[in-house]
Amino acid sequence: MKYSLIKNDKSTAKDELLLFLIILVFAAVGITLIVTAPSFWFITSDFSKTFGVLWVVAAVMFVPGLIYRLMTNDK
Repeated sequence: MKYSLIKNDKSTAKDELLLFLIILVFAAVGITLIVTAPSFWFITSDFSKTFGVLWVVAAVMFVPGLIYRLMTNDK
């Protein structure tokens, strides 16, 4: 299998897997920040929760790209 990070090569599945892992990491970090809401030094718990929401929103924004990549990938 070829590895193609930039162009849409229909013979690879690594790009889709990488995008899925990025989505999982973003969602996991965001949920962790929302649930734990750490506060230290000048970072308040409200700021941590807001930053966690931004991470979750970023993960959700990648989902249509993943769906598009899976739909246009011919086997």
